[in-house]
Amino acid sequence: MSNPPKLYKILRSKKSLLKFQRKVKRELLLIKLKKPPIRVCGIDTSYKDEKAVTCCVIFSDKSQRLEEVTFHVSFKLKDYIPTYFSLRELEPSLKALKKAKVKPDLIFINACGINHPITGLASHIGYLTKIPTIGVTKETLVGKVGEEIRCNQKVKAFRLLHENLQVGWKIEREGHRPIYVSPGDYITLPETLNLSLKFLNNSFPFPLSNAHTLSKHYLKLI
Repeated sequence: MSNPPKLYKILRSKKSLLKFQRKVKRELLLIKLKKPPIRVCGIDTSYKDEKAVTCCVIFSDKSQRLEEVTFHVSFKLKDYIPTYFSLRELEPSLKALKKAKVKPDLIFINACGINHPITGLASHIGYLTKIPTIGVTKETLVGKVGEEIRCNQKVKAFRLLHENLQVGWKIEREGHRPIYVSPGDYITLPETLNLSLKFLNNSFPFPLSNAHTLSKHYLKLI
């Protein structure tokens, strides 16, 4: 794997980000975790007018104890451009994560991974930090629902397929909106599903739900 480019070079323009997206796609490592994650992180960003708060929360897997919370406040973020989400949220997500004193073993982020025309924000976070990363969204940018692989009274999971390759999973639960989970980097498709289900609560995996709630709360205070 070659050295990653500097962040300012990645985010200069759509053209520079597109080049980075392609680089990440060539160098993705969808490999098995070396060990079960002990510290699990959620990252999410909330917006109001020209202000944005990115929250990073880190939980202990065994006790589900909250170990650390960090925030990064941004002003006048770039406009959202479909498939170029990293232009808007890559830098604040990395800054919130960098403020944490403990390093997580797994990251959940509200963004696409490989269920993207090239590669999404979850893949970029994983690639730059070398931390296994899972993208969780309410919609998917690419992919059609395929074979059902898990079914019980409460949960159904379906393969998400794009151009004859699997790019993630659709998870359906009775009484809840479906979600899509996709590997970002340094994690396999089966692990992406199993860990997403393990940490799932009423909406998203609970580290991500907590990041969402806390970012919205902090936004009201500034």
